[in-house]
Parts: sequence; structure tokens; C-alpha cells
Amino acid sequence: MRIGVVGIGNWGTKVLREYQELEQQKIITKVVTCDIDKSRNPDYTNFDEMLPNIDAIHICTNNSSHYELARKALDAGKHVMLEKPMTISSKDDIDIVELAKDKKLVLQVGFIWLHSNVIRKIKELIEHDFFGRIYYIKMRWSFLQPMIPNTDVIWDLLPHPISILLYFFGQYPLEISKISNCFRRKKLDEVAFIGFKFPLGILAHVELSWLELPKTRTLEIVGSKNSVFLDLQKSALGVEANNTILDEISYFVECIKGRHDIVRSGTIGAETTEIIEWVVNG
Repeated sequence: MRIGVVGIGNWGTKVLREYQELEQQKIITKVVTCDIDKSRNPDYTNFDEMLPNIDAIHICTNNSSHYELARKALDAGKHVMLEKPMTISSKDDIDIVELAKDKKLVLQVGFIWLHSNVIRKIKELIEHDFFGRIYYIKMRWSFLQPMIPNTDVIWDLLPHPISILLYFFGQYPLEISKISNCFRRKKLDEVAFIGFKFPLGILAHVELSWLELPKTRTLEIVGSKNSVFLDLQKSALGVEANNTILDEISYFVECIKGRHDIVRSGTIGAETTEIIEWVVNG
């Protein structure tokens, strides 16, 4: 199996490193790179030239290019992994989900937290009624981030918390509220406080910030039987923290080889974009 990594900037380099590990273990045959920036020494600078020489593709480019590249790859019969958000339009998300389904190709989205041992343990506890009736969930996603041109903190950080909530409950929220602002520039939010109300009265509160140190990824669940507060960057609940990038791409490869996709990140990706549109547009 030959994998192409498109976009080898900061995140793409991390992804590439893990594919190289799979290559060394002979789990995949070859990983190649594509980037329009020649200074990054890619194997290809032209996407169309790379496509015939790979079996699957992992897209790590800017959000606005996701749909065009994914659509082209699927049309060419290639399996696709897209970094989050899937695209910047839920209509485009649905289009490529349906295309992948029609062509019987694997389509996944880079929600690395869905491959976290801790998140999967919480999912198991929810299914076994450990928390009883869940009253509310609080999540905090923050770090000191240089301003990203043409995007805001919601599109950058909210996909992960939403994907986790959809993974836990499998249902859309019934209500959404938002308070947000920018401080270092005139537009595009850098901080947001977002509230969700899910079926059965479950509430969720998500805090997003580009202005804080240290980097924070926390989750609190309050229920009628038990409650927990977790730092998702550490071991918790009796399970070890894992290399989520490696586990995610390994899962992608296994699904291409025939494993049933129980995570359904492609579908969750489309649902996540739709919810973000709801948050942003009101």
C-alpha cells in the first residue's frame, strides 16, 4: 500500500513521521509527499502527478483546499484521510461522503481524540451507565496560538470537542448558544464560550481560546451516579495515554485492508461541519 501525504507543514510533518514508522515496520509499502513549497523537499509538487502513484492519501493542507483535493482523489479511486475540519461546507462534506460510499472507498477525518484510550474508556463507561443520568459536560480547549489568517478559533478548535460529543451521544444538539470575541485583531474570534443542549436534557459547555498558557485539553462529566474531571493529555481512568496520531493512521490503513469502520469519522466529520456552521451563523 502506497500512501501520499499532501501538505507537509507543521501538522503534515507529524503525520508523515508516523507513516514513515509504518513503512519501516512494513505495514505500508511506501509513503510519499506532495507540497507546492519546494523548500520542504517534497517528492511531488503537483497533486495530479502524484495521484496515479498512490493507493490512499492523507490531506494536511489548508481547510479551503480540502474539498477539491478530496473530491479529485476519490474520483481517481483513492482512499482518503482528511484533517479536520472535513471541509468548510457541510454540503461539500455530504458530497464526498456519498461519493466515497458509492465508490466503496474509505473516507476518514482526522479526529485524533476519537482514537484516544481515555476517550474510548469514557465511551465505554457511558454505555455501561457508570455516570447514571448525565447532567452536563464541560470541555476546555485552549493554548497560546499565533493568529491564523482567514480562520478563527471556532473552526480551528471546535471540531475536536464536537466530534467527541457526537461520538459519546450519537445525536445532534437541540439548542446552541455562543459568546465570542477577538482581542488582537479587528475580526475573526480568538475566544469562544459555546453551550449545547442535547436530548434528555444533557448540557455541554465548551471553552475555546487562543490566548492561554499552558496548553489545556480537559473534560468534566457530572452525572447522577459518578462524576469525573480529566486532563486528556495524561493517563487517566486506569488507561495509558497513547500516540493518537499513530493509532489513527494505523486504523485508516486497517480499514483500507478491510476492517469495518466502527468510528465513522467521515460521517461525524460532515455532522461536525454542519454544527460549526450553526454555531458560527446562529
